[in-house]
Amino acid sequence: DEEVFKEEANEYVINMIYNEAKAMYLPNGESSTEEEKELAESVSVESMLTKATEEGDYAGYIDTVVAEVEEKTGNNPYQVSMKIYTNMDRSIQDGINDVLSGKTHTWEDEEVQAGISVVDVNTGALVAVGAGHNRKANTFNYATQAKRHIGSTAKPLFDYGPGFEYNNFSTYTLFNDEPWSYTDGPEIGNWDGNYQGLITLRQALSVSRNVPALKAFQQVSKKNIIEFVTNLGIEAEIEGNSLHEAHALGAFEPGATTLEMASAFAAFANGGYYIEPSAVTKIEYRDTGEVVEFNNEKERVMSDSTAYLMNNVLQYAVEHGFNGGARVYGSKVAAKTGTSNLDDATIERYNLPSGAVNDLWTVAYTPEYSIALWYGYETVSSEHYLSGASAPKDAVMQSVMKSIPKTTKEFTQNGKITKEVEQYGGQAGDDVQLTINAKFQQDMQKIMDSAVAGLGGYSNGGYAVAINPHTGGIY
Repeated sequence: DEEVFKEEANEYVINMIYNEAKAMYLPNGESSTEEEKELAESVSVESMLTKATEEGDYAGYIDTVVAEVEEKTGNNPYQVSMKIYTNMDRSIQDGINDVLSGKTHTWEDEEVQAGISVVDVNTGALVAVGAGHNRKANTFNYATQAKRHIGSTAKPLFDYGPGFEYNNFSTYTLFNDEPWSYTDGPEIGNWDGNYQGLITLRQALSVSRNVPALKAFQQVSKKNIIEFVTNLGIEAEIEGNSLHEAHALGAFEPGATTLEMASAFAAFANGGYYIEPSAVTKIEYRDTGEVVEFNNEKERVMSDSTAYLMNNVLQYAVEHGFNGGARVYGSKVAAKTGTSNLDDATIERYNLPSGAVNDLWTVAYTPEYSIALWYGYETVSSEHYLSGASAPKDAVMQSVMKSIPKTTKEFTQNGKITKEVEQYGGQAGDDVQLTINAKFQQDMQKIMDSAVAGLGGYSNGGYAVAINPHTGGIY
């Protein structure tokens, strides 16, 4: 019965503790005292099971902490006795644990995986780690170890961010979404196989058009792009002080982890500062009493105007474009989605449908937290692959966002841009669409002025532009 089971289990635990302690502290086979055995007997199986359960719940975060301590000190906490103080937010971590365990989320299948990192944008504190779906302790950490192709989440980092910072891009900068190629020849397309013609940067990024992203990448100095992404903690595939153009769409080695992506996007949220993420605040060595504190410094890596413009566009994406499951009513959220493709050889080898993909991402942030989610399979097979539909990943992100504190705080305003808004008749805090109410509309007026017989043409910056004055369509 239950009592007999508890008694037998207690005896097993007592013997286990006794034998392990003897092996650890009496390695030469010395005899232990009755007092030591009585101490082992005082530990109940219920308390041991409770402790094991708690450690299992936080295994992913604990593994992250252990790896960080070992990296920073050279000491393994399992071998060197120490107290470790961490940045974990238990409420957020519990919510993510419940998602990954299936308690609050129904998963597509038992093989699909996910990695999740949540970072405080203002301090760099790693407040929660989702190490994997139904992951066991001391196994691969999908949040901090899985470097994957980042797909279109690269566009703010490699394309438009550097464009804002170095090439004076604005949200109204025009791109012609048209048939286009990499410089070395191969054509690229958009996710829907179509083209939208002349569109603004805001539109291009919010609905993730590939052609404008590549054009933006091609316009910016590769040296500047390398500087921009390196300062954000992203390791690019650098070849002879340059980058191949597939970086524009997130196809580069070694890729990035969710922790790296959450920390990179946090720099937009906090006004342009990169803060190296950290799970540990300090350690105290039990034997000596020595205390070692870890303080992460802020480093400005972009202008506040670049951060402001990106926040504005990615907020627009959440409200009017692709939100990746990150939209939360009553909270300020910016986000970018990403998908990486499978190569033709893999699709052929496993007889996969043409739309099958390799990785799905959402990176989202509020004025307080940055959240990165990767979703996919460790190894693609004929049975396990992503169909290309983002709905299962978006559902995971929706579940994760329920654990992120809502906030009505605004992202940091940029004084220069706010002044420009007011100059063109807007008010402080208005959408950066302000410039469409000014310079962009001036360009549109030129187009309208040149319209003839209902359809006119106008050359703007080398682009052939035509507008239908009856519908307002731009071609």
